[in-house]
Amino acid sequence: MRKTVLITGCAGQLGYRLIGDLSNHFNVVDTYRIHSDIDKKLDLESKQDFEHIFSVHNPDIIINCGALTNVDYCEKNKSHCHSVNVDGLNRILSFSHPNVKIIHISTDYVFDGYKGGYIEDAPTYPLNYYGKCKLESENMLIGSNREHLIFRVSMLFDSRGDNFFTWVVNELKKNKQIKVSTDIQSNPTWIRSFSNVIMKSIYLDISGLFHYGTEKSLSRFEFAMLIAKRFNYNTNLIIPADSSNIDFKAQRPKNTSLVSSKLSDLIGVDIDNIDYVMKVLN
Repeated sequence: MRKTVLITGCAGQLGYRLIGDLSNHFNVVDTYRIHSDIDKKLDLESKQDFEHIFSVHNPDIIINCGALTNVDYCEKNKSHCHSVNVDGLNRILSFSHPNVKIIHISTDYVFDGYKGGYIEDAPTYPLNYYGKCKLESENMLIGSNREHLIFRVSMLFDSRGDNFFTWVVNELKKNKQIKVSTDIQSNPTWIRSFSNVIMKSIYLDISGLFHYGTEKSLSRFEFAMLIAKRFNYNTNLIIPADSSNIDFKAQRPKNTSLVSSKLSDLIGVDIDNIDYVMKVLN
């Protein structure tokens, strides 16, 4: 019998991709913060939505893609950030059956970025409120005694949705100059590969905390230049800048590169080379 997988935040880029990739293998229940069908509406801040969803659906696994991820917004709207990113997970734990496995998406921003090359048990020290809330949600899930799987990823991107890749493409397409930081670096995570990793992790029934991202760490400026060259946009429109000269509301860690070997060694997933991804991305 197929397992039933409930996904939160399906209007987002990762949730959207997971629907297509998982539907051929599992019974997928896609849910959204706003939806006309009450059997698909799940606002992570709504107790009423949770009560209804879990009275209708009986999932074996919940993938929590629902989150507030705009770091500057979270810094200015801390109560909203906490309500979605921490209390939302707490509601999932409270309203779902204790035997339901929770797959939770976290972030490289749980680290301070002073070192880079972080493994899963490296000390955490988030610099902004978004990172603090994601770390709090991790600790809540780990301490819940529920079966769980946590993925820390960085800078999710694909050719659709709202992400760094599409922002660069859309601005350069309009011949607009963009200011991009040279001193902030990480491993961008291609959503198509990450979705496949999640599917494989379900099949192999792994649990715990793992990092995942592309093989090479690069700065935002380097990534933007790769994108421009791949699609033949004017690289002179990309203006290098120190992050201190960009109007960020929240402090950004400088080097949050993640080591993905623990996951690769366990389930044999490929760690993408960013140059390869640029060649096949369309």
